[in-house]
Amino acid sequence: MIRAVFVDIDNTLISFDQAVIGAMTEGFPRLDIGRYEPGMEKTFNTVNQGLWEQMEKGEIDLDHIRAVRWNRVLKALSLTGDGPLMEDYFRSYLWDHAHPMDGALALLRFLNAQGLPVCAASNGPTAQQEHRLLISGMRPMLTAVYASEALGVSKPDPLFFKKALADLNARVPAPPIRPGEVLMLGDSLTSDIKGGAGCGMRTCWLNLNGAPLREGLPKPDMTVQSLFALISQQEWMSL
Repeated sequence: MIRAVFVDIDNTLISFDQAVIGAMTEGFPRLDIGRYEPGMEKTFNTVNQGLWEQMEKGEIDLDHIRAVRWNRVLKALSLTGDGPLMEDYFRSYLWDHAHPMDGALALLRFLNAQGLPVCAASNGPTAQQEHRLLISGMRPMLTAVYASEALGVSKPDPLFFKKALADLNARVPAPPIRPGEVLMLGDSLTSDIKGGAGCGMRTCWLNLNGAPLREGLPKPDMTVQSLFALISQQEWMSL
């Protein structure tokens, strides 16, 4: 039976995609890069996902992502501009904007009503993620926020989840919560699902766009295309 829920932040609780579009729309003209055109965010997502998957494999770190991300995006878009300056603008925009994903607030309220500890689990910067959860109204509904920067290890490394669960068990009454009694919910197969499964947790993939499963990655215990499904389909609580 599920006794706790770990939830990814970006594109699970808070829309990262909306922040990308907003930062491009406002930042490009302000920094003399050009004008945002619909669909440009897809190029960003391709570049960004590739970099984050490299970090998940331990090949690069967050500082490297910040140093090269926007240079690569602008080059792919055939735009000229100062990539590091756009990176600074993007991170500032992320700090100030937190659009809840559809169903995120309703899901957290539901989980709180069930008495389940709910913890955010993210590879994003600690202070940034804490602040975004606060301005979105979600932070009071979370037992803890676990970020790779603070834990010293990134998803999907099982050590990330083991450290987080050890901290959670120090906060909640006995008996200790075992990995198999935790549901890891997230949108990334390579980070959330692979990492949660590697630690022995149950996993739920938020697959908003109906993407296919990727060969060589663990199959999630369940897949939903909406956060509301976790409220209406409560069978997962007995996994």
